[in-house]
Amino acid sequence: MYSMTDLLEAYVSHRAIHALEDRDAWERARMIALYAAAPHTKKKLKATDIVTFNWEKSGTKGTKGNKWTKEEIERLKKEGHPIFK
Repeated sequence: MYSMTDLLEAYVSHRAIHALEDRDAWERARMIALYAAAPHTKKKLKATDIVTFNWEKSGTKGTKGNKWTKEEIERLKKEGHPIFK
């Protein structure tokens, strides 16, 4: 039988995987829009000129879209969180 902790970890992992898949789909859509718009402007467009996603905005904690800061990651490692085993 599975414990509630096992079920919660499975749910969190499942949500994280789907969040990454959704993010990947949005990135692809933005690139398609970028290449579709590029021939119609003299300005050299960047992907962020098309749309800036929440995970790219400044002021978010962590690095490169990571939802945890380095200090939080180190604390979780010291606590022996199962994700780091």
